[in-house]
Amino acid sequence: MHSKMAFLCLAALASLLAACGGGGGAGGGSGGGTATGYFKDSNVSGLGYRSGGLGGVTGEDGSFQYETGGTVRFFVGNVVLGETVGKSVITPIDLVRDGSLGSSEARRMVQFLMTLDRDGDPDNGIQISPRLREMAGNWQPVDFTAADFESRMAPILSDISSVEGRSVSLTDANRAYLHLRSTLHCIYSGAYKGGFGGRASGVFGMMVSADGGVSGIAFSDSVYAELNGSVNLGGTRMLFGMEDSATGTAFAGLFSTPDRITGNWQSSAYSVSGSFTASRVGGALDAAYRFTGSYSGDDHGLFAFDIDDTGRITGIAYSLGTDEEYPLTGQLSGTTLSVTASNGTKATGSIDMARGTLGVAGAGMVRRVILTGAGVG
Repeated sequence: MHSKMAFLCLAALASLLAACGGGGGAGGGSGGGTATGYFKDSNVSGLGYRSGGLGGVTGEDGSFQYETGGTVRFFVGNVVLGETVGKSVITPIDLVRDGSLGSSEARRMVQFLMTLDRDGDPDNGIQISPRLREMAGNWQPVDFTAADFESRMAPILSDISSVEGRSVSLTDANRAYLHLRSTLHCIYSGAYKGGFGGRASGVFGMMVSADGGVSGIAFSDSVYAELNGSVNLGGTRMLFGMEDSATGTAFAGLFSTPDRITGNWQSSAYSVSGSFTASRVGGALDAAYRFTGSYSGDDHGLFAFDIDDTGRITGIAYSLGTDEEYPLTGQLSGTTLSVTASNGTKATGSIDMARGTLGVAGAGMVRRVILTGAGVG
């Protein structure tokens, strides 16, 4: 390994973009026709669910069990949020027919859940307390499509105030909208690798930041493009677009899941076009923080590594030039980070979480490093 591992010897600035409460990374099957999914409006714990013969409340990380191929219903006492086909990540939008970020029904569900949060701070996760779940057994069902939704919430607000011992008001609609938008950005943030084909073919890498920014590199013997753009949350699907204005190259696509993207591309400078696919590089649902970045020099590539609550570091470096992956392992002790690549390359550095900076001893070339919170709460 030569330049492809140069990112391990870098001095870089990282931006602390968000505390994401979990990102991509598919839930795993647990055998017997069951699988694990995660309910995300940040991490929502204490939310009731039922899928066939399975049921309970979501864990601290928002996890739940579902029957593969079956539906999952979510509820708090007598208040049913809705149901949808089980999958690795579910948000309030999935519980609404033709749901989108702009759906008032989904936004009201978010208002409801944020209002139930035990400490009133959804950035560290939404926790629905056992006492509140017990009280919710006496609540009347809530119609999240009703124009007078806010007035219908009055009795529930009174109960929450009584149970939690503090004055509680309904979460503001705009705050709920911004929170849901942040949740969606975080779910899809990370690094993706793949390829493009058509009248020209090659390799393709893309990073999605927790603020909705998108950047990527596409190259082959005949095409090279450095791409920048953003995600589009306006419709019922998570879309993105990015372009290289210097070459007239544009990539546009959608996330078929939080771990896979597909789309089409074209380049006016090279007079070629075609389609592309890519899948997530790394990404653990129990991560406390996630670093995602790209590097350049003689080679181009992506890297992503996660830090869990114990300081354990795991990740992947991916070379677009050789189409190879290199596992990364390490440990964070205090502010000191130590990482080892699968070829034996080692690096040490320091992290300032408050400022969102990452400094690693040595010198090298890096195009971007992004620090995004994931899995907190």
